[in-house]
Amino acid sequence: MATRQHHPTTRESIRKCNEAVSRRFHVTLAVYKTIKATTQLLGVAGGVYAIQQGADPMTALTIIGAILVGPEILEYTIANEGHPRSDQED
Repeated sequence: MATRQHHPTTRESIRKCNEAVSRRFHVTLAVYKTIKATTQLLGVAGGVYAIQQGADPMTALTIIGAILVGPEILEYTIANEGHPRSDQED
């Protein structure tokens, strides 16, 4: 017989994310999201500017991709911190 898993509400999820970000980086979730969005915007703008100035487009696009995906991987890691993987269930 399968057991039901508790699905947290949005407020609980946000509270847990805020606690995890505060514990790891000593900033609130709102500050982290603001820094993330600003960094991504500046990364894309800098990449476009570099291409316009004659930089290799593939190199610039690779760096832009890393800037955009890096924080998303960090968020995924924080969100799954302390949770067992679902494919390891009995």
